[in-house]
Amino acid sequence: MATELGWRLRELTWLAAGVVDLFLALDFGFRAVGAPPDGFVSVVTRIGDALASPFSGIIRGNAPRVGLTNSWPLVLALLVYTVAAWLLVRFLAVLLGSAPRRRA
Repeated sequence: MATELGWRLRELTWLAAGVVDLFLALDFGFRAVGAPPDGFVSVVTRIGDALASPFSGIIRGNAPRVGLTNSWPLVLALLVYTVAAWLLVRFLAVLLGSAPRRRA
């Protein structure tokens, strides 16, 4: 039972990380191409800003520009959240088991 629970928790962790990474990547892409902040782009930008806000003051000054914007906090957030998800998945694998149960 713990093995199946561990597998489900790991899959849920990767799903959440994928959604977070998708918003960050879309926000980065929209900013890089200079998309107008209307409709869907506005929603993605607000969510991306909220997810990247803990990292906004880390890289400043003469950091290289990417596309039309300086979006290094988005890139840093994407990397940190992905590594954090990987660490959580590894922790859950050790704690609760490493593979889903096979049904007969």
